[in-house]
Amino acid sequence: MTKRALAVLPALAFAAVSLTGRPVEAGPPTAAALNRVRPADACVRTLMDAGYQKSPTFRRLVQDLQKTDLIVYVSQVPYLPEPDAGALQLVGRAGEQRYVRVSIKKVPNPREFIAAVAHELRHAMELAENPGVVDEESLTALYRGIGRPSCNGYETAAARETGDLVCREMQK
Repeated sequence: MTKRALAVLPALAFAAVSLTGRPVEAGPPTAAALNRVRPADACVRTLMDAGYQKSPTFRRLVQDLQKTDLIVYVSQVPYLPEPDAGALQLVGRAGEQRYVRVSIKKVPNPREFIAAVAHELRHAMELAENPGVVDEESLTALYRGIGRPSCNGYETAAARETGDLVCREMQK
């Protein structure tokens, strides 16, 4: 850290206390604090943080995605075709980064929502483990090889198992 950066730290600490009325605390890590898996709004952030804190499997997925070239945006949507609870879409590539959108159907049960996010994050890891997947054609080819056709796309045993495991971990 440079001398100039060090000189600014006391002012930043003062500003944090002044604006919030209390000192900034480090606290436990959260899913939102990690920059590769990005919740679209505060509600999704809260649910993902709960999954990160309570489910070792969810936490490991988020941490593993930090080591990849993927940026994953997670949002809640009002509708997805039945029977899907979630969907993953490869948005594109910019420089060295690949961008993925995860859409999760809004459900009243937070545990089900978190399990659906975990299911889709497992799909994101499948994508991350295959750097040659850069467009819809290569994504389809990947899932033809590792998955099986489902109603609206492809499904993998690993993603189903991950969602089920996270759902059980969230019940504890």
